[in-house]
Amino acid sequence: MPMRIPTSKPPVSYYDFGDGNGRVRARRHLNIDGSEGGWVAETASASPTAYIARNALIYGRARVADHAKIKDFARICDDAEIIGEAIVSQNAFVGGYAFVAGNAMVSINATVYGQARVLGNATVVGTARVGGTALVYQWAYIAGYAHIAAGTFGGDGKNTTVIDGSRPPIDPPPTLD
Repeated sequence: MPMRIPTSKPPVSYYDFGDGNGRVRARRHLNIDGSEGGWVAETASASPTAYIARNALIYGRARVADHAKIKDFARICDDAEIIGEAIVSQNAFVGGYAFVAGNAMVSINATVYGQARVLGNATVVGTARVGGTALVYQWAYIAGYAHIAAGTFGGDGKNTTVIDGSRPPIDPPPTLD
């Protein structure tokens, strides 16, 4: 049975996204399965085929398109774009001019910001931060406390970039006064 794309939009309301702009015009996204999704600011966009969980937020001039999924308290803002089959979930944040596409996944408190691109089957998870002009693509896996602000990281499945900053940064020893 073919999927039906919802044709009606939920009514416009106001919502405070916590970004310092106060309450702005926004509406709940209507998911393709008919369920009520998360808040989408009037200045942002989410295609009817995208899935936006009820507890997810899309604001600023962000764009979520195609069959992308935004779930589990994820936030997409500024001029960020999430397209294709990409998934952003579990309290992850994507902002700035960041671009997440293909089958990429950003999850579990990860942050993608600046002009960073996460493409293909790349994964960014944990408290990892990918920003600046970094490119994470193909089968790259960035996790833990890793912080990447530039460079290109990828792999073909056999030779894959794995950056696992699983140990927290070590604090300097205390000084003796």
